[in-house]
Amino acid sequence: SDEALGLYLWNEELSAGLYRAFSTLEDVMRNQFHRALSARYGVNGSPASRDWYLHLRLTPMSMQKIQELLSFRKRVKGAFVWVPRTPVPRPDDVVSKLTFGFWQHLFDVTHDTSGAPVGWGDIIPDIVPGHRQKQSAYWRQQIYQDELFARIDLCKELRNRVAHHEPVWKFGELLEERRERQHRPPRTVLEPSPTTPGDALRRLS
Repeated sequence: SDEALGLYLWNEELSAGLYRAFSTLEDVMRNQFHRALSARYGVNGSPASRDWYLHLRLTPMSMQKIQELLSFRKRVKGAFVWVPRTPVPRPDDVVSKLTFGFWQHLFDVTHDTSGAPVGWGDIIPDIVPGHRQKQSAYWRQQIYQDELFARIDLCKELRNRVAHHEPVWKFGELLEERRERQHRPPRTVLEPSPTTPGDALRRLS
């Protein structure tokens, strides 16, 4: 029907605008993480672009992504081994190929490769310099790191919805901004899924 076609066309317009916003968000977020971590970790590269990813105890999944960018699998005597790429990819080249989800899960990293704690309280103000909270003491608290994680996660979910051509105006429940962790109750539902056109428009706004 004409109404159904209209909804599809409207969703295309909404998705196009959101996609541009999320593309900018991903670029800025990547560059801010890269710059802030390069100032504190790494050996190779320039002061603003170092190989910090080799000096943090990344999660296994994140470390695998780095390994795949720095080396390739080759069959040697019937077995596959990882062979370093030559020349070694520059930090800028490695970072530019990391996915959206990689960045939010950096908050799961608690220590560097020497065993020293990662000082997220001092790092996050450099990642989000426009945030109203600029004090390290604020960002040292796990609850506020989790809120930032949850907000990035919401953006990732909505971006994936756009990429999969799903109706962005049908986005599901709005949950409180914190992380799911063991021994904690589920996140509180702040708003249920939209059930009427008016609900959908308000949620979209």
